[in-house]
Amino acid sequence: MAEGEILENIISAQGLRRLHVANGDPVDRKAWIEKVPWYARQVQSVLVREWSEDLLGIHHLELYWRCRDLININKGKRPGYAPGLVWWLADSPRLRDALPTAVEAFLGYSGKLPGMVLMRTKGNSPDVYVEPLTGIELVLRAADWVPEKFVCLV
Repeated sequence: MAEGEILENIISAQGLRRLHVANGDPVDRKAWIEKVPWYARQVQSVLVREWSEDLLGIHHLELYWRCRDLININKGKRPGYAPGLVWWLADSPRLRDALPTAVEAFLGYSGKLPGMVLMRTKGNSPDVYVEPLTGIELVLRAADWVPEKFVCLV
């Protein structure tokens, strides 16, 4: 089995991550599934699609999962990027149930504590949420680019 080359690695507007890998030899499915973030694999199955183009001798592997991944967010008018954790809320309808694990993941991935939580609509949520495990204050803001049932920690 071969490692393969990444052809596409995107997050859809619905928060679905798609990773497309190809190689001249069959792609190592198990090795690529293990690269899916641990936090994502704990709450969902990774959808796998494999096929080959026999005439070209190319083997393809696509993996799909609901995003629980660290991304780079453009800082806007300031130069550079900031780490952001796009986090699928899974079966946690309440933000306070999902945030402790999301904060832990953000810290583990980036080495920093987040200061803000972006969500599609803020609704009746308070402006500031105090995370109980770390005691940090997270500013809550609406951002229309965040998919439904997801948040983004920055």
